[in-house]
Amino acid sequence: MAKNWYRVEVSAGGETHCYFGTSERTESELVEALQSKSFLLLDDLTYFDEEGTARTWTEWDPHYLPRIYLNPHNVITVMCLVDDPRKVGGDNNLLTYPGGPKPDQ
Repeated sequence: MAKNWYRVEVSAGGETHCYFGTSERTESELVEALQSKSFLLLDDLTYFDEEGTARTWTEWDPHYLPRIYLNPHNVITVMCLVDDPRKVGGDNNLLTYPGGPKPDQ
């Protein structure tokens, strides 16, 4: 089954966090699952280092498997990515909001 890459923004107290990972669910299946209050599983969990390079979660902390279950109650946005963000070279805007400052500003 094909894996789809997603950027998921969640609320954690007064902060928001973005998670990047894969799901075998299509966009419509994922939204349907969230509406039914099912936890969202992201595999191939990826983070961005200080230089903005995408890296596998286990490079940051090898004690955890590179997957996460997100509570649908905390999900703010879900965006489907075109491809694996670890393949993207050079500048990217994955961590920025339209019209907002770049991450290093």
